[in-house]
Amino acid sequence: MISTAFLFSLAGTQQSCTKEKQEEIAYNVATSYINKGKWKVTKFMEDGRDQTGHFNGYVFQFNTDGSVTASKGSSVVKGTWSTGADNSKSKFVMNFQSSPFDELSEDWVIKSGTANSMQMEHVSGGDGSVDYLNFEKI
Repeated sequence: MISTAFLFSLAGTQQSCTKEKQEEIAYNVATSYINKGKWKVTKFMEDGRDQTGHFNGYVFQFNTDGSVTASKGSSVVKGTWSTGADNSKSKFVMNFQSSPFDELSEDWVIKSGTANSMQMEHVSGGDGSVDYLNFEKI
């Protein structure tokens, strides 16, 4: 388990690092914790529209085998998740087949991340628009 002092030192390090280094630190911290607990979507902005409500009440569980489930009562939506790199950026990739979860099927850049939250962005290759996705640990 990473201590609070370590997380604060990372936060301090982020202040003096380049933007790319900050993203790499956020990526490493967030992906170290993604499969340790349950998460909820606290923000999803797509094409400038707030779509967060589509995911209200859903609990996300990211498993070590690369699977992810989003559960709300008896409703369970399954998908996959992975990490990787593209265009010299570390990415968090999700893939769902059913709506509205298929809107999360992107390669996300983690802009900031801790043991309890992730703030991500996806820049469209088509029109350059930016989508935003935030997860918080429950």
